[in-house]
Amino acid sequence: MATKISRSSSALLMALLSLAVFDVEAKDLTHQDAWLNAAPAVKSVQSATLATLPTAYVASKDPSRGVPAMLMLPANSPVVRGAPVKAARNQLHALRDHWGVSNSVVRATRHRMTHDTGRGAIIVVLQQTVAGVEVFHGDVKVLFDRSQRPRAVSGSLHPAAHAGHAQTFALASGEAIGLALRDLHPEVPQFAPLRSTGAAPGGYERFDLVAPMGYVFRRPARAKPVYFPEGESLEPAYFLELQTEQLGEDAGVFQYVISATDGRVLSRRSATDYETFQYRVWAEE
Repeated sequence: MATKISRSSSALLMALLSLAVFDVEAKDLTHQDAWLNAAPAVKSVQSATLATLPTAYVASKDPSRGVPAMLMLPANSPVVRGAPVKAARNQLHALRDHWGVSNSVVRATRHRMTHDTGRGAIIVVLQQTVAGVEVFHGDVKVLFDRSQRPRAVSGSLHPAAHAGHAQTFALASGEAIGLALRDLHPEVPQFAPLRSTGAAPGGYERFDLVAPMGYVFRRPARAKPVYFPEGESLEPAYFLELQTEQLGEDAGVFQYVISATDGRVLSRRSATDYETFQYRVWAEE
């Protein structure tokens, strides 16, 4: 029998889908993401625990851990009282066994934004952190209807996303930029001489080239520390952006995540293609 979907349910679903993170590629061979390509661990929830979890439908799974990446909750879910941010954390606390995390992970989340136009769905966006450093792919979005009944959660909590798992960043941010430039411009044989130009908004540090290297920066490079999910662990890394020009031709904007442990390229994508093909509801903070 076909299931009828009410107009209000359809509106909530559209609101959720607009928040889901779809890394759509424009058939770009330069795109790489170790998180998307990971072989997921097989996660299971003990039957005794499963019986106590709020009813939820798993709509998709995290590619790295195999845990839910999108949970759909029934229309008769209990109303969660309190301010939206507090209600969102309370709901994550109730659902945390779906992801196999402790409540310290929920407490470590940082409020990024709340979307509430006064009509339709209320969406609270929380960012996972480790001792104040954000987790890449770490946004969790909780969707409520107007009565503040939880209807869906997009994203998955990581068990290592709390202050107790803070790690040492063996490489400096300038070294990470140098490694990314070698990856982007392999025809240039030596490392680029860089100088820091100071802090920038959003926790970034900016860098300029000391001298041309067969390419120049159209804008200063910028980098910030992050943690990158790899299975059940988090890798200290740097998220950075490069915009270079070579022989008068703009190479575009590239975003990298470079391991701060061994210099591996954990993620690489053309920010130009990403902005073109990924639908965004809000501008970045």
